[in-house]
Amino acid sequence: MGLPMTCGVDPMLMNPPKLQRVLYNLVSHALRHTPADGTVALHAEPDGEVVRVEVAATGEGTATQDLQHVFE
Repeated sequence: MGLPMTCGVDPMLMNPPKLQRVLYNLVSHALRHTPADGTVALHAEPDGEVVRVEVAATGEGTATQDLQHVFE
């Protein structure tokens, strides 16, 4: 099953290997902790000079005390 792909973000300069690593880690974690009948969604939107990317899932989520370590 394919997912609709839409994006209202203009192209920007980035470090592709680092962005790929971050997105891979976030999406992998979301998939591991989301039930088979759940959903994982990615959303990107411009915010001034940056783009904010959100990975949202219907899984158990990340414990509050672990959020500070997500990007270590």
